Amino acid sequence: MVESFYDIPKVLDSTNVPFILERLKVEKFEFVKSLTNDSKNLFRSILEEFFKGKLQMDEAIDRVGTKITPPAGYKLVKDWDERLFRSEASKLFTLGYGDYLLSIGETECYIPHTGFDVSNDCATLIADRKFPIKMIQDNVYANYGKTVTYPTVPLHANCRHIITKVKPT
Repeated sequence: MVESFYDIPKVLDSTNVPFILERLKVEKFEFVKSLTNDSKNLFRSILEEFFKGKLQMDEAIDRVGTKITPPAGYKLVKDWDERLFRSEASKLFTLGYGDYLLSIGETECYIPHTGFDVSNDCATLIADRKFPIKMIQDNVYANYGKTVTYPTVPLHANCRHIITKVKPT
């Protein structure tokens, strides 16, 4: 069963990965402003290897932590490398997988409840609900650095939710 960020590798296949990689190709990482351009390019290559299945999640996170010099403020945050990887990979998965779902005629996505996330914002705004895919995608950047208001995935920096295909009832 697919229910959290950690299940993304179970979902990746030859039909949806190209959509995710297309989003990765144009992502500017504007909200990770303190990373240098070289770090952003290296980060992009780590994410690409992960989405292509060439790196396991723990290997990708380890590469972020060892190959990318963390911006000054990041070093103060415990597990900065995992949070950076998870937040950006989740955002790209939401955008790219959403594009894939739209391409096969889906208009809604489901955001399953996950036991990893204890945020009240997630419980009240997104968990265990269906949403228009386009709305979730349009809101991806809306909560960055602000009060969590708009339903999207990731909802906050430590969010572990993902979008999934709506299960037939």
